Amino acid sequence: YDSTLDELQDFLRKNGPYLMGDEITFADLLLFISLARLDLAYQWRFGLGKKNIRENYPVFFGYKKIIPQIPGIAGTVLPRDIMVLYLMTLKLVQTAGRTLPQVPESWESNCPTTG
Repeated sequence: YDSTLDELQDFLRKNGPYLMGDEITFADLLLFISLARLDLAYQWRFGLGKKNIRENYPVFFGYKKIIPQIPGIAGTVLPRDIMVLYLMTLKLVQTAGRTLPQVPESWESNCPTTG
């Protein structure tokens, strides 16, 4: 898992700013969705690795900041809702509990919730 993220980050670093070069594609939106959920849900919910985007993947960290700047994207990324979805609706492992962790500040400032 970690080696795949390392390879993908290296590819993006060499070929970016987007996966296919200078133009955003649907593949970029799919990657962004996964990266958005990685620190917010996947890492702690499914125990995927010990690394996080902010501290271990600087290219991804920058990438997840530029994608929400595309008109219409930021309003669709609701960090708290992502966390609730993965914590409250999926079958919980016994050690998961039902207490929601805090949304990382970087997500709140980059993707403000609406309403």
